[in-house]
Amino acid sequence: MGRGSAHRVLIFIILASLCALIPRAAYPAAYEASTLHNAVSRSETVQGLFEERWNAILAGNRFFDLYGRINWIPDFKVNTVTMTGEKRTVPMTLVRTYGSLSLIFRADQDSPADYTGPADTPADAGMPTPRSPPARGDGFGLGFTATGFHYGLTRQTTIDRGAAGSETVTDYKYSQFFDDVFALSLLYRPYFHVHGGVIVNNQIDPNDDGTMDYTNSSELATRWFVSSELFDFLIGTATALGDEVESFSMELALTELVSLATGPVGRSAPRFTLIIRRTALYNDEPYDPVWVRSATARDGTTGKDVNLADGLKERAALYILGLLVKENWRERWFFEAYAEGQRPTERLISKTTEERIDVPPLREARASLGYNFFAEAGGKLSTFKMILSGGASRYWDTAAPLHRQRGGSYVLYGGFGSLRIEAPWIGMELRASYNHSVELRRLIECAQKAVLEGSFFASF
Repeated sequence: MGRGSAHRVLIFIILASLCALIPRAAYPAAYEASTLHNAVSRSETVQGLFEERWNAILAGNRFFDLYGRINWIPDFKVNTVTMTGEKRTVPMTLVRTYGSLSLIFRADQDSPADYTGPADTPADAGMPTPRSPPARGDGFGLGFTATGFHYGLTRQTTIDRGAAGSETVTDYKYSQFFDDVFALSLLYRPYFHVHGGVIVNNQIDPNDDGTMDYTNSSELATRWFVSSELFDFLIGTATALGDEVESFSMELALTELVSLATGPVGRSAPRFTLIIRRTALYNDEPYDPVWVRSATARDGTTGKDVNLADGLKERAALYILGLLVKENWRERWFFEAYAEGQRPTERLISKTTEERIDVPPLREARASLGYNFFAEAGGKLSTFKMILSGGASRYWDTAAPLHRQRGGSYVLYGGFGSLRIEAPWIGMELRASYNHSVELRRLIECAQKAVLEGSFFASF
């Protein structure tokens, strides 16, 4: 395939995936909480972003990493009640900001001066064979990471200043959510690494007069988590609230596992990863879109509602089996495909219809393709990347009918387009998506809404 043909193929894929971003006429759907109030789901999101950033740090053998991301959902609507009791739908913008700082301190790594090359090898054949200098990231290391994720709804307000005129300001309204990660890491590259720390979930509700007191938490919880990787092929993660394990996952990098027996696999060979997860996703909470097992509580007589006592709530976990395929062809083409099946441990009852939900085997399927325009650059430009990417997805969720603006299906189809630019120490990405499964997993409330995002990192 010629270079011009490759460009045309990529542009076609990008345009096809961006068709999902074209606005459509629709009746408005007002916001009802589900993911935002679900601390279990939010914990998985912030932990996933933590792991995503650490994968980049380890791949680049970085010692310092500063990362920031801001995400906007402009077409957000909230049901509210005025002082006179009038019900109104208020247009808002949901803003999500994410930031992380990671520091890695090297230990037990010899200086290159401690290694002798062939030219310095003594003639005495009895001397030990000289060693080669270690790779930059090999050896022991200690790391610290602080990560924060903030969800907040904003609205523009016009302030009348009389003779001085008026001005428009943007301020946060309604409840706000904060999820923070503080973690310590132990690394012994290339053999293993371990992360351990806490996830702090916090919810701040507004005062009666609408003002925010950021020291007044209405919901505050601390979760423990641990994550480890062994020989680049076995990854385990677990999150616990008190003595209860809420979620765990295992990832098996099949390609790397095979390479232990057959020898190193070429960089251009596809990478296959098998993923198994269990998460305590459904708990009969008011924000859950479903009841677990039945619309009647476990005492057999009490109907389930928002005032259901904790002792009468039932729980269901979700088991997930996924397969991830990645292909990096000569740092030019980047392909990724993912599919996962699902199975809840109990039957799920829709709160809207009070009928059992037929949960399909397939939960998510997505694919993406990216092209690096600097793949053939020589000299200093060879260290730069400019990657144009696009992709499409299919996603199923119990809360989809509550948040979509058209129809009542549990399935959502969407796509994304992005442009990422990377220099040796810094980089940025601009991204737009509509119904893309990666965003829906993090926040199902963004169903059938355009999502705009920008990110930046400095790392060395």
